[in-house]
This record gives sequence, C-alpha cells and structure tokens, in this order.
Amino acid sequence: MKKMKLAAFCAALMFTTAGAGFAQVSNTYTATAGTFKTDVDNFMDVNDWNTVKPKNIFGYTGFAHNNIDLGLAKQFKNFYAGVYFNGNLWSGNIATESTVDTNSVETHNFTSGTSSNNVSLFAGVGNWGFKGELVYQPNSSLTTESNTSNTTSKTDSQYYYMNTSLSAGTNITAKGITFKPHASLGVIVNSNKTTTKTSGTAPVDTTADSGYSQIYIGLGSGFVFPEKYNIKQSALFDTSFYFSIYPSESATNNVTNSSTAVVRSGNYIILSPSYLVQTKPVEKLGLNAKVSAPITFKNTHQGDTTVTTNGTSVTTAGNTDYNDITFKPTVALGLQYTAVPDKFIVNSGFSVTIPSFEYTNTNDKEAGTQDQSWAYGSVTTAATFGFQYFFVKDIGISTTMNLFSYSNASSSQTSEISTSLSTIWSSSVSFDFTIKL
Repeated sequence: MKKMKLAAFCAALMFTTAGAGFAQVSNTYTATAGTFKTDVDNFMDVNDWNTVKPKNIFGYTGFAHNNIDLGLAKQFKNFYAGVYFNGNLWSGNIATESTVDTNSVETHNFTSGTSSNNVSLFAGVGNWGFKGELVYQPNSSLTTESNTSNTTSKTDSQYYYMNTSLSAGTNITAKGITFKPHASLGVIVNSNKTTTKTSGTAPVDTTADSGYSQIYIGLGSGFVFPEKYNIKQSALFDTSFYFSIYPSESATNNVTNSSTAVVRSGNYIILSPSYLVQTKPVEKLGLNAKVSAPITFKNTHQGDTTVTTNGTSVTTAGNTDYNDITFKPTVALGLQYTAVPDKFIVNSGFSVTIPSFEYTNTNDKEAGTQDQSWAYGSVTTAATFGFQYFFVKDIGISTTMNLFSYSNASSSQTSEISTSLSTIWSSSVSFDFTIKL
C-alpha cells in the first residue's frame, strides 16, 4: 500500500508541474466560488487546522512556469506543526533591457526582477492555532535613460514591499454554537522612491518618496450554528484596523538644495461579514450558497506643507480630510457532485458581485470648502469549474478553470467566455496535489 501511495505521489507531482500557480487557496474553493473548502484551505488556518487530522503528515503542492506552491504539516503526539511557501523561483528574478532610438533620441529601459515570496510557519497546541507569516517582494526597479546631443536624462524608480504578521485563534462551543475567535497583528512596509536626473542647461536632480508603512490589527470570529433539517449554517465577521505612517520628507531637490515635507496621516477600517448555507439535497450532491458584504471606511488627513531651501523653511497651512466609504457585496453559489465515492468529485461555482457603492468626501477646513460624490461600481459575474480525483485514499489532485466572466465596467460592456479547450488550458487551468499519511 505504501508503494502504491509513493507511486501515486510521483505521478501526480509530475502532472502538477504543468498547472498554473496560486496562493494558499485550494482549487476546490476557487472552483466552487469560495463555498467549499478542503484540507488545503484549513491546514494553516488558526481556527480550522484541527480538522485536517493527519496520522503523520499532510502535504500539497502546485507549480507554474515561474511559481511554486508548497505546504507541509506534521502531527506530533501533542503538537501540530506546519510550513507553507509560495513564490517566484526563476523568471520573476530575470532582468530585462530594451533600447529605442527615435528622432535622434535614444531611450534605454532596464527593469530588474520582481520576485515575490510568501513564507508561513504554523503551530497547533491543544485547541489553539498560531501562525507567523512573511510576504516579501525584494527590491525591484525601473530605470529609463534618454540621450540627445545636449541632454542626458535618467529616471530610476525603486520598489520594495514587506508584510509580516502574527495571528492566533481557537474554538469554543457553548449551547450548540461553535465560536471561532481569532486575532492578528502585522506591519507593512511599502517603499517607493523615484529619482530623476537631467544634465544640460536646465539640470534636474530630484527624489520623490511616495512610500508608506502600516500597522494593522485584525479581530474577528466565525460562528457555526447547529444543523437543522439537513442544513448547516455559519457566519464570519472580521474587522481590520490599518494605521498608516508616511515619510517625513516627500520630495527633495538637490539642484535648489530644497526639500518638501507634508504632514500626512491615514487610517481605515474594513468590516468583512459573510454568511454560508450548506445543504445536501440528495446523497451525492452538495449545494452551498454564500453572501459577503465587505465595507471599507478610509480617512486620510493632509496637514501643513513645509518647504526648506538652503536652511530656510516656509510653511503653508493645510488641513484637509479625505473620507471614503465603499460597500461591495457578493453572492456565490457552489455545487459539488460526487460522481464516484472516494474517487471522483465534480465542482462548479457561480458568483455575482452586486454593484458596489462608494461615497467620497473632501473637506478642506483651511479653505472652508467641502466636496461630496457618490459612485456605483460594475456588475461582475464569473463561472468556474473543476474536479477532484483520488489516486488512492488520501492522495489526490484537484483542478479549477474559469469558464465565463462578464463585467459592465464600461459603456462597451465586456464579457469573456472560454470557447475552446486550448483557451481554457493556456489561460486558466490550475492544479494542486495533496497527500495525507
């Protein structure tokens, strides 16, 4: 039996190298529009990790042309440990160059690699789950140089992103209801600097800094209600608080020996409620429906602007608040049909994003003016399909593919439907492979 499982592992591993990459979300979850979950979704979840229950280990993998997705968890006697990695390995780190010569102006572009990596560590003890996560995009850049007989111009943009967080969660059952409280604390660093240098009769040497950092806190809980009439119901309510920190100087000019400092602050809150209903009309058919209604409240404040030139500072008073409220509800329906028990399962899903609503308010207290606006977003729909196939018990492969998408985002309404197998295969097919021993 062990030889059969190893053989199945090798075969499936080779097969998944042709699939598209994805983050730590199962293809079953994607194929059913977020209404069905598997062990891939749960093995690093601070609330649901203890539903995986491997006797020894659980692992999964997915590959793409330049992306790899790997996860592994091991059950010790009184301790559960997991690790997860997702990232670009080769083509994401390759630099590119191009040169264009037009009308005696030679333009040279150089773009460095833009790899992105996600590493997570997990520990489960008793009824508690703990997770540490690092999302890291190393320094990448875009450099543009242009040359004429009298002037040389160079623009260099540098980008860097890092998101690190710690989270914890547990499960509590009282009066038939299971509560799943969880909390997280994280820091985001987003560096974005652009330097422009031009020689000639009007030299330029400036640096603009549009980067920022954020501290965020997440609080929330899931709720699983008692099953009645073959219907399971659950809810989730998450709240995230973000506090933004901006650089002390937003721009410098080395030619005029000056710098510009703008007093800025920003905070926003995201409320993420959702409700899931699960039922099985017949033995082999599962039908789930989910409603999500995230609401975002943003506030950005811009205060005084101080320009310092050769040691002399001039401050222009400012006191402007930018407020924004966005509401974006989504309805999803997922279907799961067990064609062959413990062997072959068909998944499908359909989702509709109801027109989002956005309210903005700009209040310039210094000038005594206030502007308001309301806007409605587009209607988007998507249909997905996939399946799960188990080579032997607890070793299987799952897929997902996009069949149809539609959006009325513009006056020329757009839709896309995959009309051939070659189109589906090249643009939207993903695979993941799982093993549990």
